[in-house]
Amino acid sequence: MKAELEAQFQHFAENQVLTLRRFAYLLCADWHLAEDLVQNALLKLYRLWPKMQRRGSVGNYARRAVLTCWLDEKRRPWRRTESGDGELPDQADPAVDIDGYGERLVDRERVLRGMTELPPGNGLCWCCGSGKNCP
Repeated sequence: MKAELEAQFQHFAENQVLTLRRFAYLLCADWHLAEDLVQNALLKLYRLWPKMQRRGSVGNYARRAVLTCWLDEKRRPWRRTESGDGELPDQADPAVDIDGYGERLVDRERVLRGMTELPPGNGLCWCCGSGKNCP
């Protein structure tokens, strides 16, 4: 790739990585997986950068690439073998005051809990529609 195009991509990636990571977190509720999804999406975008520059709407393509990476990740066979129905090995420290974390954490937990109760597809529509400006 030419140096000018690579500089444009680097500028785009630096400006959009946090927004894309927040979007990925809304999809998967795991910050580490969200970082992996964004990294894979940026890799896909890097390969197509010269073509995307001519078309425009790079931000939309980047969000779509994150969504596609998340769907691919959910389809992987090793994801299906994990079960989350066992007991947690760690117990919460009773000395820690969870009220001290503030309203924002409580609101985020309420939203995530509410999204799990939505029918399939509705939560995704909510993420794609209003999640791009979430803190």
